[in-house]
Amino acid sequence: MAILDETRMTMSEAGAFIKRDALTLRRWVSKGIRGIKLEAVKVGKSLVTSREAVTRFIAATNTTHV
Repeated sequence: MAILDETRMTMSEAGAFIKRDALTLRRWVSKGIRGIKLEAVKVGKSLVTSREAVTRFIAATNTTHV
């Protein structure tokens, strides 16, 4: 998916959307959780993600592997 074609959000906006600190989201972008990273792109000096990317990330990290 192309983040720039989706509903863009700054890390602060995305953090407020899911009630997490923006630094937590930045960590998810750089290190991920269980090998899954939050999609984000640099726009100028800002790191942005999208509402849809956050939703995909949450869904992917919440799936139970048996």
